[in-house]
Amino acid sequence: MYAAANSRVANATSSEVVLEDISSNDALKESVTVNAVQALEGRVAGVQPTSTLGSTTGKISIPEIKEDNAYLKELNQSKDPYKSYLQLRDQYMGTPTFYFDVANFFQKGDRQKALLILSALADLQIENADLYKTISYKLREWGDVDNALYITAKVLKWRPMDPQSHRDYALALQDKGQYKEALEQLYGILTQSYSPEAANRDDGIEEILVMEINNLIKLQKSATAKAAVEKKLVADLPVDIRVVLNWNSQNTDIDLWVTDPNGEKCFYSNPATAIGGRLSNDFTGGYGPEQFLLKKSIEREI
Repeated sequence: MYAAANSRVANATSSEVVLEDISSNDALKESVTVNAVQALEGRVAGVQPTSTLGSTTGKISIPEIKEDNAYLKELNQSKDPYKSYLQLRDQYMGTPTFYFDVANFFQKGDRQKALLILSALADLQIENADLYKTISYKLREWGDVDNALYITAKVLKWRPMDPQSHRDYALALQDKGQYKEALEQLYGILTQSYSPEAANRDDGIEEILVMEINNLIKLQKSATAKAAVEKKLVADLPVDIRVVLNWNSQNTDIDLWVTDPNGEKCFYSNPATAIGGRLSNDFTGGYGPEQFLLKKSIEREI
């Protein structure tokens, strides 16, 4: 379905995930979607794990992005932070990162105000799919399933030509517990046609989708029994560690780097490690996703 992948372009920004102290088991123990949020002015922000399945005996460490903006300092010092936000808003009206930073600030103590600020961000640029993608990632991170589902449906309506729009919507459906509909969305990505440009850009996305289809079937067999999936795509694919990175902008190259317990880095120039780590195709034109798999993790003494 897909043509050859694009040639490698210069890497501007990378995200690194460090796997530590992992013990082996036979089931899928960790499924993490790491959302690299690229703001419209070019700053990369908000790299956070937003979804896990099952329990885990290991740890995934992601460096936090330092928030040292002047407006955050002012909010921290304010006796009425929301009033201060309203006063600051005019200065940052066209700056999406301002709204994300401030929404994160209020999320720690006032969910309703945080959601109100995110909704104001949505009003800045009507039908901006990239911006709405970022909002949906943040809502999923917060566990606001209903609003995330609404936003991903909007993006899918605007950009049905992108496989990632269908995948984002499917993952929100899964969060909502609508497993049959989620499976139909994921499988539909593999069966519909795309433009040559999209096919070239997204070469290799099938590998990620097949993992998610089979994980959904395994976890929710009764709910997905009536969804028709070609038998050759159904398989038991247990892995101990799975990490997925996706982002919200086209013409953007963000790389997934994973350092295993032995200190070996798995990335586009070294897509397979000695202990069995494996990286999917390198997506260089947006929107990803990129996937790291480790079938059998190892124990490491501290």
